[in-house]
Amino acid sequence: MILNEKIKKIGKFIFSLILTPLKTIPLKKDTIIIQSTDPYQYSNNPRYLFEFLSKKKMKIYWFCQNSKVEKHLKNKKLNFISLNNPFKLIFISLKAKIIIDGGSNYYNFLNLPPKSAKKIHIGHGAANKTVLLKFYKSNVIDTYFDKFDYVNFPSNYAIEKVAKKQYKLKKNKIIKLGYPKFEELKKGRQKKRKKK
Repeated sequence: MILNEKIKKIGKFIFSLILTPLKTIPLKKDTIIIQSTDPYQYSNNPRYLFEFLSKKKMKIYWFCQNSKVEKHLKNKKLNFISLNNPFKLIFISLKAKIIIDGGSNYYNFLNLPPKSAKKIHIGHGAANKTVLLKFYKSNVIDTYFDKFDYVNFPSNYAIEKVAKKQYKLKKNKIIKLGYPKFEELKKGRQKKRKKK
């Protein structure tokens, strides 16, 4: 297993070097790439934000490595990129303006997305204080969010008590977009109440 992982890393590094010249192509950076905490899943905050922004006709693509997810997105006529279409994957990666992720790492296929692309950590749908509780007294938390330009929190309370007090994030790194997953749950409850 360890040997296989090393071979994969070496392979990715070589492909990354080969494709690096493509980054000099003057393409318009106007695309959003989003993924869940696991490329084999279609779930959590990223999914609901993706569907919301897709309805707004924005240039947004879901990155996945699951044939069932691909089939679902095709049926829904939603944009996606995957290893099954490497040319499209490379092209869209080069055009990335914003990259959104719910996990600890953002989408960075073979280092092709532009360095100028803004990386946003939106959270996967569980409370921030629950997810990173074990990191509060370690150095891990100092690097967990460093790779992101912005980190999303669902409320002013979470910003004050978690982002600033516990995570000690800088003000210019904090954004409040809510949690798309829970917003959908709220809408569902409101619809049920209206029917009653």
